[in-house]
Amino acid sequence: MLPSVHFFRKTLNVLRSPCVEIALFGDSSARCKFEHFIQRHPRFPLMRCKKWGVALLELPKTFEDYLKEHKDARKRRNKCIKLGYKFGSMEPADYLEDILAINGSSPKRQGTTVRKEYLEPDLVRSYFDQVCGTMVGIFRQDDVLVAYHHFTMCGDACVSNRIFGHADQLKSGIMYYLMTESVRTLIDFREEYGYPHWTMYDTIAGASEGMLRFKTRLGYESYNVNWIWEESLSHKEACLTGQAVEQPVIPHFTKPHTI
Repeated sequence: MLPSVHFFRKTLNVLRSPCVEIALFGDSSARCKFEHFIQRHPRFPLMRCKKWGVALLELPKTFEDYLKEHKDARKRRNKCIKLGYKFGSMEPADYLEDILAINGSSPKRQGTTVRKEYLEPDLVRSYFDQVCGTMVGIFRQDDVLVAYHHFTMCGDACVSNRIFGHADQLKSGIMYYLMTESVRTLIDFREEYGYPHWTMYDTIAGASEGMLRFKTRLGYESYNVNWIWEESLSHKEACLTGQAVEQPVIPHFTKPHTI
């Protein structure tokens, strides 16, 4: 089978992508991310895993600037807010049944069958026990979780680990509310700590057409990245002692913000 037009467009986009250098720093979780990003790609050994076509959003100065620039995302976000959904943080263990319901709400994601590590309770529980990060989500008015975003602060980049929404409620705009509020959280965090300046959502190169459209509406663009490990920046001295990079502290529910 010949490669699709979509494939050629993505490849051309990657080749034309701007190059950036991003410093990661922090604890062992951040270091593991860095090591993964720079290791050889399992299918293409001449390439690094997260070098080419990385989906990055450079955080704007203010959240208002972000919403004004991304009208499609803002429209869908506001729809979700008007329907009464709420954004906030949670402990994964407290919402394990909801997480499993979300993960299993569609047999396929991006055209691929959902793997067992997202469906089996013990494996899902083990993941959240082992992977350091912050968990935020979208809740119905009855406090049922319908979408979640698990991410890890790795220095100057916030790295998304898992992003899922319940298939039956995607048309309500839950994913746009989830991801735009995540951006607001990171902008607020940067104001206090001085980082991150980037948020990463896997790659543009590996995204399906639907996922690529979603990432683009949110403002993610394709970059070719030189990842470096930094242990000497003065305002991050905690890293040198093996302490964890600060992770955002988010109220269980936050006040809706619309423009």
